[in-house]
Amino acid sequence: IDMAMDTNNRGKDTPDAAAAVVGAAAALSAAVTAAAAAAGLVFFWRRRKTAPAQPPRQILVRRGPEGWKAAEPEGLSEEDKSAGKMRIKKLLTEPTGSGRFAVKLIIEPNARWPDHWHGSAEWCFVAKGTISDHYGEKMAGDFFYNEKGSSHKNM
Repeated sequence: IDMAMDTNNRGKDTPDAAAAVVGAAAALSAAVTAAAAAAGLVFFWRRRKTAPAQPPRQILVRRGPEGWKAAEPEGLSEEDKSAGKMRIKKLLTEPTGSGRFAVKLIIEPNARWPDHWHGSAEWCFVAKGTISDHYGEKMAGDFFYNEKGSSHKNM
């Protein structure tokens, strides 16, 4: 507070009034904190943060049939390729230029993704069904993470 209204000084704004308001606010804060502590409560006072110059964006990718294509990773069997048992849809490439991206995969029952290693980290959420690799079975609702440089054999 730079200035405050001093109602006892016929409506004139004075720096003394501002100091009095700041002092009263500090005293009130101390009294509330002491009362809360006496009651066994913990009270946190936080300073309000200013909004960022540019607010963070939200990127929404709607569900729908658009954008799906056949997924044909290196080593995929000709049988699985010809049957179209794997489909992929690129959802997002991170706009920061990091090279990270998000995809949605549909892998039909009994299709087998080839054994592979990861040149970057992989974050996976199983939305429906199950998927197995040599680390075990993951079911709908499970999340798993493969570190950069890791490899796994799919069952």
